[in-house]
This record gives sequence, C-alpha cells and structure tokens, in this order.
Amino acid sequence: MKIFMALSFLLVTASICSADEFNEVKAACDAGNPKGCYYLGLSYEGGIGVEQNFQKAVIPYNYACNGGYSKGCINLGEMYRNGYKIERNLEKAAALFTHACENNYIIGCYSLGIAYLHGEGIQQNSQKAAIKFKQACNADDAPSCYVLADLYHDGEGVVQNIENTTIYFQKACNLGLSKACERLN
Repeated sequence: MKIFMALSFLLVTASICSADEFNEVKAACDAGNPKGCYYLGLSYEGGIGVEQNFQKAVIPYNYACNGGYSKGCINLGEMYRNGYKIERNLEKAAALFTHACENNYIIGCYSLGIAYLHGEGIQQNSQKAAIKFKQACNADDAPSCYVLADLYHDGEGVVQNIENTTIYFQKACNLGLSKACERLN
C-alpha cells in the first residue's frame, strides 16, 4: 500500500524529491510496476533523488515501455535519438517510437513521423510520415498538425493542397501553437 501511495503522489506531482521517494519508486519498479519503472528511469536520467546516471535509466525505461507505459518508450527513444550519454542508435529509437505509436501514444506517432520524414533509423518515407502526423493531429497534437500543414504546403508525402495547409495550420493554431498562427497571417 505504501508503494501505491508513493506512486500516486509521484503521478500527481511528477517529481521525486528525496532519497526515500526514490527508494519507493525503485521498489515499485522492482515489483513490476511499469509506471514505477518510468519514474525510476526519470530519476536516473534527471538525477532526481539519486546521482544522475543515464546508463542506469535505460533498463527501467525499457521495462516501462515493454510493460505498456509508453512514456518510457519515448524517453528512451529520445535518449537513443540524441545520444544522451548513451551511444546514439537511431534504429532503436525508431523501434521505440513505433512501439509507443502502436500502443496509441500520440507523442510516439509524432516521433515516428519525424523518424520517417528524415530517415532516422528507418527508411525515409514521407508518405508514412504524413500518415503518422495525421494520426497524431487527429488526436489533437499541435506539432503534428503543424508538420502536416507543411507537408501539404510543399507536397511532400501528400498531394500539394493549399486548402489542407490552411486547415492544419488553423488546427495547430487553435491547439495553442503560436508559430502556426503566425503562418496563417
């Protein structure tokens, strides 16, 4: 029960402040809780309640991802994409983004779209990128709507269509992305 309460606290505050809280999150992960593993990875990556150690973040993020908590997939994927104190591996990053997207985590679809668009760890395919951005945009992800508008503007991966360009910039603007509002003017 104490572990559950600690996880509930962490989910509400999204932070770990002390070594005691770190130990509770570690115990939750050791008990097989995917959210606990995510927060353990976050603790190691950010040096929150423990000394920062990017290498130690990999295993709990992986457990979180495989346990169905897709935030772990995204964080680990970004570490691999950018080479955050671990060896850069774009193939692993793309696989993690694919896993998150397949589990309906919209940020995963956006990240996978970026990977397809630039050929990062996966064969470049602007049509597949457009599909992933549209999937995420339909779920109200403003950055995905913005990129999709650009694709329609340039005719990249989709048939060039100025009306769709405007529609998707407007949606991104309505979702609060100021640079999309600027593109409408």
